[in-house]
Amino acid sequence: MLIERQRTPSQFVPNFILSVFTLTILFSLGCSSGRSSQPVLPPTTPVVASSVPANGASAVPFNTSIAVTFNVDIDPATLTPSTFYVSNVSGTVAYDATNETAVFHPAAPMAANTTYTVVLTTGIKSTAGATFAQQYSFSFSTGNVPDTTPPTITTVVPANGSTNVPLNTQVTVTFSEAMDPTGLVGSTVTGLPASLAYNSQTFTATLAPTSLLAPNTTYSATVYGTARDLAGNQMGAQITCGRSQLPHNSHVSLN
Repeated sequence: MLIERQRTPSQFVPNFILSVFTLTILFSLGCSSGRSSQPVLPPTTPVVASSVPANGASAVPFNTSIAVTFNVDIDPATLTPSTFYVSNVSGTVAYDATNETAVFHPAAPMAANTTYTVVLTTGIKSTAGATFAQQYSFSFSTGNVPDTTPPTITTVVPANGSTNVPLNTQVTVTFSEAMDPTGLVGSTVTGLPASLAYNSQTFTATLAPTSLLAPNTTYSATVYGTARDLAGNQMGAQITCGRSQLPHNSHVSLN
């Protein structure tokens, strides 16, 4: 006698589920929407990139201001004497957004031969809303001599009187000492816009036209006499450089 084994409906379920599951996977792999989601990165955390005076500096003129350069643009509303301050010193804070640099200007000269601590708190925020991961501080010691020497210009590129200058030339001016970046302002003259950047480590200001210079044209650049160092000493005499000549003043411009 031949006995046939019949399957119950329940015995077909595993195979059915497996088939549907397999088809679903294949359908998902073959019918992508074509859109890929990009991860949303958090804003960059602000940190101090450099400072003048540097941490541990000694014999610092006691009439200087303190400049701190950040790695990102900072919300100036968060830079106050309570978030950026010097121990036992009252003063005000100015911010140069172009160079991402804040400057603490003491209300009066600091004491001679004294160690001071500069503090930047987590109340400081970037324009993207990121805050310091933790409070940052550094120290320096003053000497017994104030800075009363006006800054000077040591190098200009292109040199004054240069000819056949490339049309994409940028003008760089190197000063003899650290400058107050809040006293350097880029200018637009004769329809030629230019941006101004300052490097606090090399004391160099760079004037970059936002468009090419015109061929066979004479340009002059000027540094006005009100350009000042961190002790507030102004350059004094204006210096203008034809085709790259430069004067001493708080605005840098192409004329």
